[in-house]
Amino acid sequence: ADRRPEPIVKGRHLAPLGVAPGPAMGQLIKELFDLQLDGAFSDLESGLALAHRRLGIPPRPETDGPS
Repeated sequence: ADRRPEPIVKGRHLAPLGVAPGPAMGQLIKELFDLQLDGAFSDLESGLALAHRRLGIPPRPETDGPS
């Protein structure tokens, strides 16, 4: 039996970005999971970068290149 993939990005990853638990967080997790299944990203760093774009906030400085 095939196991369904797990979402890479979960609520515990979104909470530090200021996403409160609730329907909005659930919707964002679902959108990111759909993107994950479509092959848009395959690791947490890429998933969080997408989450930042979705939320309209800049990625964390440590993931940016030199300015």
